[in-house]
Amino acid sequence: MRNQYDLEWFIDTVILEGIRRLIFDDKQYYLSFLPMACGVQFLGACLDSQPFTQYNLVRQRFESAIVQLFPPEYHKYATAESKHDLYEKLFVGMTHGLRPGKGIDLTAAEESRKEGTEHLELHPDNPDDLVLVAEVLFAHLANACEYLKENMRKGTYTKQLTDPYLSIDE
Repeated sequence: MRNQYDLEWFIDTVILEGIRRLIFDDKQYYLSFLPMACGVQFLGACLDSQPFTQYNLVRQRFESAIVQLFPPEYHKYATAESKHDLYEKLFVGMTHGLRPGKGIDLTAAEESRKEGTEHLELHPDNPDDLVLVAEVLFAHLANACEYLKENMRKGTYTKQLTDPYLSIDE
């Protein structure tokens, strides 16, 4: 039997619930950065009218999601000119090598507190590294998902929450 799932199910189940479990239930902080990076790019794909399979738009979609859906403090890292370009350092690093690019320090809230670091701040012991805290990034990703869903319900974007997105044989 083939089940069809729409965008709302995918956002709620795969991005929000799946990543939440990875971080808060399984404590897989490092690994959680991979689906979060992919989730940002996916949200960017929801913003435009092109097919999801339009792969030449990956950077543009990642940057669009950061600028349109994330808090302003992220925006300066949504460009190739940034030393801490989140597309290159987080998305490309994690999706192609399962590690961030040079200049990104991935951590969790407890470790960040112990080290005296803050999300989206430079590491005090290594000022070349931008700190990303899993729980904080997830909170911002979750807010971005909710904002996107609210605006999709209003018809702001071409794509709709009820659009089919994923088919799975079960």
